[in-house]
Amino acid sequence: MEIMIFIITVLLIGFVNWIVANVFHTSFLDVSFMIGMLTTLILYFVNSSDSPVTRAMNADIQGETGTKVHTKSRHSTRGVSFYAALVYLVVAAIVTFTVYWDAFF
Repeated sequence: MEIMIFIITVLLIGFVNWIVANVFHTSFLDVSFMIGMLTTLILYFVNSSDSPVTRAMNADIQGETGTKVHTKSRHSTRGVSFYAALVYLVVAAIVTFTVYWDAFF
């Protein structure tokens, strides 16, 4: 199941990358690093039990209900989607650096 989630996440990021490249009339490779970085950062902050998004939702629930939401110890767990986005980012960085080698040096 985790392998399927990993593959679907990478394919979804690639599809978003393709859409952004077509909308801005640029190559897939030119936006792949930025899309990888953006999705990795989004998943880093959203896909965790200690993320600011989770804490804000808990605070909202506490404010509406008047009851305290008991939380576990603050620890950060990253899911398969985050690691898939991270792999996409690393591969995009390597391919971008390889293709544009002459531009860097």
